Amino acid sequence: MARADFFVRFVAYVIDNVIIWLVALVPGVLVGGVGSLAEHADSGLLNALAGLLGTTFLALMVIGQFLYHGYFLSTSGQTPGKRVMNIRVTDRQGGNLSFLMGGMRGTLGYWLSGSICSLGFLWALFDNDKETWHDKLFGTVVVHS
Repeated sequence: MARADFFVRFVAYVIDNVIIWLVALVPGVLVGGVGSLAEHADSGLLNALAGLLGTTFLALMVIGQFLYHGYFLSTSGQTPGKRVMNIRVTDRQGGNLSFLMGGMRGTLGYWLSGSICSLGFLWALFDNDKETWHDKLFGTVVVHS
């Protein structure tokens, strides 16, 4: 199968991140509101609560991102964004990823690819196999479905 090019992958990535962002919007606003109250109230208890809520929210975002990618990549190889763009992620033999591998690719792999000015994502523009750093790390390919 033909490998997906950078632009198609980028649009799918943006769609998936908008979905994740929309799910996180309401809890994020609530956590931010508590943080703002704590900042203005000068209350040790409220500051501690705001810190706990912020840390919990961050942990839940990481877990949510892991579950999102783990579920979709292990069942169909397509997140909603990839489905819209008609691409899918497979292992090098063309099979679906395991739940763990899909989750790790979509969290740790994405973070590594984005860590140095997104060079790991941009790598697909210059790589002969159109692979990003997270593709190379997890042995995946992105193909047209």
